[in-house]
Amino acid sequence: MKQRKMYWAMAKIAIVACVIFSCEKEEPQINHSPPPLAMEEPDILKQIKLGKKLENPYSVVNMRRAYANLIKKLEKGQKGYDSQILKDSSEITTTDYYMKFWVENDEQKQLLLADSLNLSEIPLDVEIEQEGDYYMDGDTQIQEGQWLYVSVVKDYEFPKDITFEKVEDLFLIEPSNVEGEETENGSKTTTIAGRTGISKQFLFDLEDEALRLTGNYEEPAASMVEKSKKNARGICKGAQYGNKQT
Repeated sequence: MKQRKMYWAMAKIAIVACVIFSCEKEEPQINHSPPPLAMEEPDILKQIKLGKKLENPYSVVNMRRAYANLIKKLEKGQKGYDSQILKDSSEITTTDYYMKFWVENDEQKQLLLADSLNLSEIPLDVEIEQEGDYYMDGDTQIQEGQWLYVSVVKDYEFPKDITFEKVEDLFLIEPSNVEGEETENGSKTTTIAGRTGISKQFLFDLEDEALRLTGNYEEPAASMVEKSKKNARGICKGAQYGNKQT
């Protein structure tokens, strides 16, 4: 009888031990790994906010004003050039147009891009108060179409099936080395508005004067480097070429 009691006692101990061991094994473990990417808060796109309309330094009107100021400095002996300059403000004529195109579909947009136009959804003569990821024109509905802004050369052939409006006449400076037109002292010349042999330095100074007159001038960060052709917006405050191009 004692042997049977001992046997059942040992059996109960074994069963209890198994239950305890099993419970310890099945104890849930806390997962300290980071939540999956799907649970992370998505990035919020910011809308580009525009400010005031800027006075365009590259308009023919403002370039002629700048010319008058520059001539006064020449007469006072504050400036001098080795090569010839424009003789009169009347020689500052339209080289390009600041345009806007009403684009209704992708086919029309691709037609303009095929002409290597640097299209912008944002007007080129306004201040950008806040940079962002997209621009919404409050005057138009996207499903109907949108205005795209660009500068085009004077002799550009406009597509017949696209509505467009001229915003302003431009005088854009594009220094180009004309073969054989370089003085002994290294002062380079260029061709502009049908005139050859015009001093590049004169045109640089003319551009800077126009920027000052319109409140858009910024001191260069480094030594002067050769400037390239600009769109209507130029170096206007708060605006950079290529922003939000389509």
